Amino acid sequence: MKYKAVLFDYDGVVANTMEDNYCAWQFAFSKHNIQLDRLRYFQMEGMTPLAVARSVLEENGLAPDPAAEIAREKERYYIAHHTSSLQDGIESLISDLKTRGHLVGLVSGASRERLHGSGIARLLGQFDVVITSDAVARGKPDPEPYQLAAQRLGVSPANCLVIENAPLGIASAKSALMDCIAVCTTLGREYLGEADLVVDGISDLAPIMNNIDSLEMIRHKKPAHHELK
Repeated sequence: MKYKAVLFDYDGVVANTMEDNYCAWQFAFSKHNIQLDRLRYFQMEGMTPLAVARSVLEENGLAPDPAAEIAREKERYYIAHHTSSLQDGIESLISDLKTRGHLVGLVSGASRERLHGSGIARLLGQFDVVITSDAVARGKPDPEPYQLAAQRLGVSPANCLVIENAPLGIASAKSALMDCIAVCTTLGREYLGEADLVVDGISDLAPIMNNIDSLEMIRHKKPAHHELK
């Protein structure tokens, strides 16, 4: 069994949350007269809330002082107003993997509070490990989140397969020396080229996972090198 563990990102992979996240960030930044570009935010997906707030303030020429409060305001708004749901087919995909003896993990830039307040608490128990932004010193694109997941599962990074949907998550997985499949749930293929394989949506993962033990379509690349802050 090459892939002993399959590690899933949360936002945009396990759940349809990106539009709700974007609306929550818009609300939080509007108090500082900042208009957040939708595409720009989608490209930042995977960063911790605090890192997103700091980055946007910096890009708008503002001091980082209010970043923590903006991040908290965003999280409060999301929990109070979200309408997000699980991706179609994700529950059966996870169940099938576990039935075949694979470990499954959730590795997210979301806070623990948001995950538990987002309506998927019933699914969290299906994961053998859950890594949130609160658990790491450095979020995606740093490899730490995926490295920590592998460590807690007791699995070598070489035996982990990551499912991502954003450039920073892909960079994190590849820097952790893991294979990565990207799904085009929020961004087009042109943004996901560093993944080993790109598929159109969650439904395309089922036939791949059904043959995961003999998966030969991963094209191995050298891990991407990224300048991390």
